Amino acid sequence: DHSKDEEERDAQGVVSTDPKSGAENTLSSAPKDVVIKFDKEIAAGSEITVVSDKNVDVVTAGNKISSDLKQLSAPVSITVAGTYSVSYKINWKDGTKSDGSYKFTVK
Repeated sequence: DHSKDEEERDAQGVVSTDPKSGAENTLSSAPKDVVIKFDKEIAAGSEITVVSDKNVDVVTAGNKISSDLKQLSAPVSITVAGTYSVSYKINWKDGTKSDGSYKFTVK
């Protein structure tokens, strides 16, 4: 699929992201969390990182895995407009690993 921005890679197993992926996805208010949902169980050590276009890390606390092991979230503090880069590393329950990244914009 060549229509996707080269900087965007969704890992296999990703069902949804919030905020949605896409630099064209411009939010009028900053999210409080970045949440990624999966179609299979993830394991400890999975992590979301979020940095601003000035390379400032905006994650404020540790990542949380939901009780059903299919959602990973990271609390963020976004106080300035700009484009934010989300990258994630996923450890699957079966021992395999995936990673991906995407961007969203806050105006």
